[in-house]
Amino acid sequence: MNRVLPNSKNAQAILDRYKENYKRISSKKAEILKILSSYSSFLARVILRDPYVLDYLSQTKNIKKKKTAAQIIKETDAIRNKVETAGALGSELRIYKYREFSRIIYRDILGRCSFSETGHLGRVFSQVS
Repeated sequence: MNRVLPNSKNAQAILDRYKENYKRISSKKAEILKILSSYSSFLARVILRDPYVLDYLSQTKNIKKKKTAAQIIKETDAIRNKVETAGALGSELRIYKYREFSRIIYRDILGRCSFSETGHLGRVFSQVS
């Protein structure tokens, strides 16, 4: 993908930092990281803390389609059922929320996300937090 990034210097700095922390990154994941970090410093920090987000976003099935509210509820219920403490639940739901923010914003940047999907985001995640 050759695209003009709104903040290419930040994107390159985040990619360099990622490589310092994790040593290796595929070209596909590097491109995703550069795109997201060029648009959002917040998402760049999310990915630096949780590199699994890049694994998730690099799988086409995870960015191809919009998730329904029912799918999100099913996924968050699964998280609730697997954790044993309130602290762990909060942590796992935060990770999930940030991963989904990243997914929706990435879909939006790629032109695969409708305005209604981004507008719906706040309402859905207010129930997740």
